[in-house]
Amino acid sequence: MKKTLFLLLTAFSTSILADVAQVNIWKAYPGRMADMFDSAMKAKAIHEKNGATVSIATDQHLNMHYVAIFDTWEDWGKFSGKMLNNPEWDEYWTQALANPAAELIETLHVDNPNPSEAKAVAIIYMWDVDPGKTQEMLARATEAIGIHNALGASASINIDDIGNLHYEMSFDSWAAWGKFSAASQESEAWAEFQAKYSQPIARLAKVYRLNVMPDQ
Repeated sequence: MKKTLFLLLTAFSTSILADVAQVNIWKAYPGRMADMFDSAMKAKAIHEKNGATVSIATDQHLNMHYVAIFDTWEDWGKFSGKMLNNPEWDEYWTQALANPAAELIETLHVDNPNPSEAKAVAIIYMWDVDPGKTQEMLARATEAIGIHNALGASASINIDDIGNLHYEMSFDSWAAWGKFSAASQESEAWAEFQAKYSQPIARLAKVYRLNVMPDQ
């Protein structure tokens, strides 16, 4: 499966307290941005009626992150079964395919062992972890959460189905993120952390900056 970031997903979407999520990233066709989000809101209503919690965000590329969130993979499985034989969803999907507003560019399933608080914006770093190093990377990221939260972030970790780690930091605003960034540069704890783990076990693959849509 292709690699991508969650809002993490976090967000986001990316920043809701949950254990697992399915993330779909959509790219609008030219001139169809508004139609893409209108269609997403219709899908959200149907999905939430059938057991999902849905969060929608926009990244810096203007792609839409549509995240269906569940407490467990069993809940996700039950939801998926419902959607296979759902007349309302079949009607929605038939109409969407007849005049598509966007193309699906990524799908990912993630576990969220350390969720964060719901915030308006998020920045997410996707790390391509070296083979056999996922647990070590998870330990490092968990340690980083304590430092970043003390500096004003609401940090979380997601692990995707091919073992990559998605490190999310959520904030009330981009101004709050800027304040956090300045504090990080002056943080002795963060400098010590970076020195401690100077030997890399992962490579930064992507960075997403997400604006989370408020509940409609």
